[in-house]
Amino acid sequence: MEISKIDLVVVNLYPFFEQYDQGFTLEAQLEFIDIGGSTLLRAAAKNFPDVTVITDTSDYEIFKEEIIRQGEISLALRRKWAGKAFNLTAAYDSAISQWLITEHFPPYFNISYQKHMDLRYGENPHQKVAYYINTIGGGIFRDFEQLHGKKLSFNNIRDMDTAWKMVSEFSEPVCCDV
Repeated sequence: MEISKIDLVVVNLYPFFEQYDQGFTLEAQLEFIDIGGSTLLRAAAKNFPDVTVITDTSDYEIFKEEIIRQGEISLALRRKWAGKAFNLTAAYDSAISQWLITEHFPPYFNISYQKHMDLRYGENPHQKVAYYINTIGGGIFRDFEQLHGKKLSFNNIRDMDTAWKMVSEFSEPVCCDV
């Protein structure tokens, strides 16, 4: 019997990041942990010279265009997507680990952050920088919305943090100019 090789693996993991801390029981929260999907992604990513692995829905169109244009996916793109797969599974496992471990100093320190946005520049205009948020934690700047103005810079984020810390020192309404 001849078995055909697998040349494409597409997996969307169970939504652990999105469902974390939504008030579910322990049993219900455990159902949002994807074991098989992570295993498939790692296996496909390890074999990227022969297998295309896709974890990001925004890559579907790139896949389609490359297949139409070239008839196959380039090794460089398969390698890039394999890296994305390992990056995702590492973050996914780290978030689950953070949720399960209750000790203050575990043997390994893992934190899972997700890129939220590119910033205009770093501390200086020639520096590139991005803003990340904890995948399972809170944080005061997790859900802020910019209403208008130029794209934010690292210095803008620092100023917002300083202003928030200053006004948080007071119990009555206050204003802070930075």
